[in-house]
Amino acid sequence: SNLKNLMIFCHGLSGGSEQVYSKDIALEFGKNGYSVVIIHARGINDTPLGNPKVFHAGFTIDVEYSIEYILKTKGKFDNIFLIGTSMGANISYRAISYNKELSNKITGYVNISNPFDMIAASKTVEKTVFDWVLIKNTVDYFNRHKDILSSFSEKKCFCQ
Repeated sequence: SNLKNLMIFCHGLSGGSEQVYSKDIALEFGKNGYSVVIIHARGINDTPLGNPKVFHAGFTIDVEYSIEYILKTKGKFDNIFLIGTSMGANISYRAISYNKELSNKITGYVNISNPFDMIAASKTVEKTVFDWVLIKNTVDYFNRHKDILSSFSEKKCFCQ
């Protein structure tokens, strides 16, 4: 059979295409004949933040746009699989659960370690090493992008 398969991967808060788990997932799918795309979140790690819209748990626009762009530019696929880990799981799940048109294009979906309830997840890690790492990463994220964020009008919300 000559199926054309695509796997789209959404990484977690401190992830990215350079992380070992991202590479491992991409390599395994690639070895099995899949075209692989990793949606690299804006402003995470070495990805620049080109405008003052920041990556957060409710921000599904990038996932939706990326999938639509891939499908428009790369042709038709017989099977499209979506995998999300951690924050990427939360965002990708929200994207396909609220967008039926997008959901209908996805053949299969894997959701790994999703903090479904962000408030409960925050309370669970409160005052732990993981909490400290999350706070440090968030502060680093905003410091790394302070020029673009500070240039944005206070009248507009930068997280929509």
